[in-house]
Amino acid sequence: MMKPELLQSLFHDIRDYGSVRIKKSKLLWMLGRFHETPSVWDMLMREWRGFDPVRPLYGMHWNDEITLAMARSHDIGSDWTTRREERDLPPLQLAFVS
Repeated sequence: MMKPELLQSLFHDIRDYGSVRIKKSKLLWMLGRFHETPSVWDMLMREWRGFDPVRPLYGMHWNDEITLAMARSHDIGSDWTTRREERDLPPLQLAFVS
C-alpha cells in the first residue's frame, strides 16, 4: 500500500533542500511496491505533479540509491577541464633567504 504521508514528507524535503538521496528499496516501499517496474517512475511522477504541478522532478540512480532533485544535473567536468590560454608569464623564480 502506498504511503502518501511519507511521500508528501519526502516531497517537502526535496522542495526545501533542492534534492534528496534515498535508498531505492525505501522509495519503492513508500510507493507500495517491492520490485522495480517500468511504471514505478510514472507513479512517482504522478504523485509529484499532484504535489507541485509546475516544477519538474529529476532522478539519478546510483548503486542502491536514488537522488531526486528539482534541477537537472550539470556536467561540471566540462567547466573544470576547459582549455585555458597560456599567457606569456616570466618563469617563476624562487628567492633564497638566509
